[in-house]
Amino acid sequence: MIGKIIYTLKRNTAVKDRLKLLIALLYFPVIISAYIFSKIKGNKGDLWLISEMGIDAKDNGRDFFEYIRINHPEIQTAFILKKTALEYKNISSIGPVIEPGSFEHFVTVFRSNFLISTHDHYVLPMKWVNWREFKELYGWMVPDLKFVFLQHGVEQWNAEKNSNYNRTKFDYFVTSTQSEFEEVSKYGYPFGNVIKTGLPRFDKLNSADNKLLRDRERIILFSPTWRQYLANVSDKEFLSSNYFKTINSTLNNEKVLELLDKYSIDLLFMPPHHEIQKYLHEFSAGSDRVKLISIDDHSLKEVLKDSSLILTDYSSISMDFAYMNRPVIYFQFDQDEFSKGHYQYSDDYFTHERDGFGPVVTNIDDLVANINKVIEMNFVMSDYYIDRVQHFFDLRDNDNSQRLYNILIGEKHD
Repeated sequence: MIGKIIYTLKRNTAVKDRLKLLIALLYFPVIISAYIFSKIKGNKGDLWLISEMGIDAKDNGRDFFEYIRINHPEIQTAFILKKTALEYKNISSIGPVIEPGSFEHFVTVFRSNFLISTHDHYVLPMKWVNWREFKELYGWMVPDLKFVFLQHGVEQWNAEKNSNYNRTKFDYFVTSTQSEFEEVSKYGYPFGNVIKTGLPRFDKLNSADNKLLRDRERIILFSPTWRQYLANVSDKEFLSSNYFKTINSTLNNEKVLELLDKYSIDLLFMPPHHEIQKYLHEFSAGSDRVKLISIDDHSLKEVLKDSSLILTDYSSISMDFAYMNRPVIYFQFDQDEFSKGHYQYSDDYFTHERDGFGPVVTNIDDLVANINKVIEMNFVMSDYYIDRVQHFFDLRDNDNSQRLYNILIGEKHD
């Protein structure tokens, strides 16, 4: 019951946004203290503060941070990351790291001219407070501070309800394709706020797109996305869900295991979201060729580059995989259930059936048949789907971070 109440509150954006404003107001004492301290410390507005979720550094934030540190060391930058994070040692070797929620974090916000993040709240030091609430209550203190939304994937849905300008107040919203740019531009952003630069992490994927199969492992990556309606449910409810049962049965399906043994292929089960990762131990592997992979112990980016086929349902990491011209299969076993609790398609932008980069299947038999077909094609994406990839991704180079830098440095010098 409590879980359902929390879920309902999370889905009610009006109530949720009012609560966030109240929470942001409660931070006023520490906010004013940090503001005064930043004035004393000086160098206001000369720093680019970059983050992801504060607990990891594996996405666009990390790649953009590394790009700036290597190519433009004259720019002062810092990265928000817990000292307990597995990537802390690596990131701290690249540049300055700040503990999330620390007083230093508060002060650094007031010394920055850009907050650059894959999410719109972790770059801020206040829990449960997004950029909109900060800007509305405390923007007068730092009128020149800008928020850059890097995203953590290419948008697939009609996200206007959660991502419209009135709700986010993003100063820059990064997109990767012309069609995504046009879709997000419908969300009420002022001219110039939506920018098409490509995701920073694509810089490292582009070099992998033509990597020959003999240079890769024979790996199938199974990476389904999370279901918001399962948030805050009990363990018992999760284990009895159609979502868990279907995925777990797939990992143990006799026909799937026969294909893996027959062709000496490994299947890596690596769901990308932390919400499902905490249940990883509940899933079972049907054979030694099925491996349950933690995102805390492995880099999803590196696993993507090493894999030959991806099985997903709705995850946007299929975009990354298709970007490398590698085959995709969408296993959408719960289409009706999923559509009730998640984003809806924007029919004039993107649907998996019309615009996706692989076949959409809804049952295990069709999944097995399509896996077998990809294996028979030696894990080469068909020309039919390559045409879709080339049409969708009109930016295909290693200059995504450079394009973003050029826009921000132009803003700084205006």
